[in-house]
Amino acid sequence: MRLPVFYTIPENVDSDCLYLDSTEAHHAQKVMRLKKGEPLIVVDGTGNGYRCEIAKYSGKKAECHIFSRTRNFGEPASFVTLACGMGLP
Repeated sequence: MRLPVFYTIPENVDSDCLYLDSTEAHHAQKVMRLKKGEPLIVVDGTGNGYRCEIAKYSGKKAECHIFSRTRNFGEPASFVTLACGMGLP
């Protein structure tokens, strides 16, 4: 089973919990129909991935408890540089 992936900004991440803003919380609750206690993955746009579960929905936000963090989440293991040789006539 693949876990749903959501996005948050780094400012919404604390040491043991994180918050989804109104758009992501709406998507989790109304579209994906995730209930309290269901697992998900949240990325913060700086290369961090968090395995979490929904703790509660409050207002237009969702609070999630963090179980584990992964640095360089979704980044390739190696980088390739491609160069083109320009020939002179």
